[in-house]
Amino acid sequence: MHVLHTDMSEFDKEAEREKLREKYGEEQADREATEHMSELLLQGATMTNKHCDACGDPIFRQNGREFCPSCGQTADGDVPQQTAQAESAATNDEGTNDQPTTPRPGATPQPEQVQDHQGTTDPSPPGTDTADTASTPTAQHVETPTTGLADAQAALTDTITQLARQAAQESDPRQATERLAAAREAAEALDALRR
Repeated sequence: MHVLHTDMSEFDKEAEREKLREKYGEEQADREATEHMSELLLQGATMTNKHCDACGDPIFRQNGREFCPSCGQTADGDVPQQTAQAESAATNDEGTNDQPTTPRPGATPQPEQVQDHQGTTDPSPPGTDTADTASTPTAQHVETPTTGLADAQAALTDTITQLARQAAQESDPRQATERLAAAREAAEALDALRR
């Protein structure tokens, strides 16, 4: 009987270890996602009040393009490469007369302009952002960092407030701790922006 008790305690220890491994693995993934979002904010992206339909993470706006940094979907639910390829095909088939009638004029002209100036290459989203910045007039380039910085600070402040409220209302202590940790990371990013 004593042996059975020892086996049960060993089983419980192993089950507990597995739970802890899963928990820390999830927390590490959350930290990496938060770190990636902080990097985007530091690069001038703005966190919108919208959330991704696919994964639930916040939607970011950078250079007129809205996207989910976690799963890569755009605000319309398209994956960026698929959207760029569809736009390229539409531009080649129909010409440039249909550009003003596109449903998202702020997001679609930029990739088309890059393709017109650089040939038929299919740039990745970070490359597109760099090329768009280089092709914009200098007056817009000067205004964007100031506006982007203020927007990033406002978005971080809103996020911190929202996470703190959610943590206060959370009944599960682990969830509350995770929300507070995310709020702390957002506060650190906000502090870095203000320096």
